[in-house]
Amino acid sequence: MQELFGKFHRLADRYEINVARRGNSSRNEAITAALARAERDFEKKFGFTRSRPEECKIRVLNSREEPCLQAADYFLWALQRFYEVKWDAKTLSKVLDPSTGAVIREDRFLDAMWPQVGEIHDLHAGPVHGTFFTKANPLTLNQRFPSPEAKKKKS
Repeated sequence: MQELFGKFHRLADRYEINVARRGNSSRNEAITAALARAERDFEKKFGFTRSRPEECKIRVLNSREEPCLQAADYFLWALQRFYEVKWDAKTLSKVLDPSTGAVIREDRFLDAMWPQVGEIHDLHAGPVHGTFFTKANPLTLNQRFPSPEAKKKKS
């Protein structure tokens, strides 16, 4: 939340934030604290404030009862599958590609969602502040996890 709302783009007069409930905790305090830190960071970085706390409405909902949260959960699940290494449930070990010996990640779910993606900000890819993946710079396995041979060619 802090990273998302600490950015300059997508300024709005008010925010309505819907978050999926996880377990018994509503996480309202953590969300409110992250948003307050984001506003302080924004003001420090850009020199002005953009909203007041009363202009931010946070609702924690059960995703089973909210179709938009179900869609968001699916997008996030697809992204998680992209980044996670595939594991064998029986041996509890990483599944390796027999031809390359590299770990296997699944990009098919993210590929299916990609036409609806506006932007993914990977904080751990590329320069200090991360990399933005967009339609012009799509997030692909080769882009995010290049093979050792591809890394050597870049050097």
